[in-house]
Amino acid sequence: MSDRQHQNLGLPALAGASGRLLRGAGQDIPVEVVWQSRDQLTLELSGEGPISFPAVEELVLERFSRRGLVRLSGEVSALENGRLRFAVHDVVEVEQRRSFVRVRVSRPVRIVRETDGRVSYSFALDLSGGGLLLAGPENLEPGEQISFRLRLDAASEPIVGMASVVRVGAGHPAVTFDSIAEDDRDRLVHFIFDRERSARHLQREARPDAGDDAHQPGGAT
Repeated sequence: MSDRQHQNLGLPALAGASGRLLRGAGQDIPVEVVWQSRDQLTLELSGEGPISFPAVEELVLERFSRRGLVRLSGEVSALENGRLRFAVHDVVEVEQRRSFVRVRVSRPVRIVRETDGRVSYSFALDLSGGGLLLAGPENLEPGEQISFRLRLDAASEPIVGMASVVRVGAGHPAVTFDSIAEDDRDRLVHFIFDRERSARHLQREARPDAGDDAHQPGGAT
């Protein structure tokens, strides 16, 4: 199917992409797009265990990539082979962005300087899909290239790549990625996405419900 045929809905090429169906807090479903037509997608479940679906359910599919965020609304129905049909109604949002959302973290990073091969161990203070803010070392210089190994958690393989130092402020070097595998970038962006959503969920729980009075008969007194 040509890209031109996808332009009716502004639908980008998504076959082979991973994403998630937004079904509610704690109920999001990781999926992969295995087939695409002009306004329909066939999805395969990426998680473990069976998932119960009604005959048709209105859901939103979110897909992160190095170019940004694609969010589609549509109806999901189960297919006989265990896959899902996603009939696209609308492209809710397509955000192309050079700089990704950043989240504050503390994750171990192994750094090797390209100039002399010196190895340093530090921490990432924040993460984005395009780079890191490092706790150190302080002697990195703007323009310098490094290789890095970033550990998101103890259970998964580290994210590895090449990066360039873009600035050093208060002893904290900021680096931008020069080279990183697409799978590693996807893992990083999904990690950031999960952290951001968790933070928003906690903020909503901590915020008092200001809308209760508006739903009382006669409104607020």
